[in-house]
Amino acid sequence: MTALAACDSSPTTHPTSSWGLQRRHANLLAALARQPSLTRREYQLLAGISHTTAQQDMAYLVAAGHIVRLGSARASRYALSPEPGAGPH
Repeated sequence: MTALAACDSSPTTHPTSSWGLQRRHANLLAALARQPSLTRREYQLLAGISHTTAQQDMAYLVAAGHIVRLGSARASRYALSPEPGAGPH
């Protein structure tokens, strides 16, 4: 079992951090620090979460400026933002 898979996706089990991130969000950021990019499917499998949860997590982190989306549709990959936490302006 990977570190991501060990995390329960329930927000009641894992309260948010001082940055407003759930533990699985922090684990996704840590995974992206170890490898250049991930697809939504790769994150879904690593974390042991549903397609919808993976999609929502990644959309949240993109909107918050923590990660960026590279490509579009099925070719989408996600990487750490060059300006973490910048968020949309």
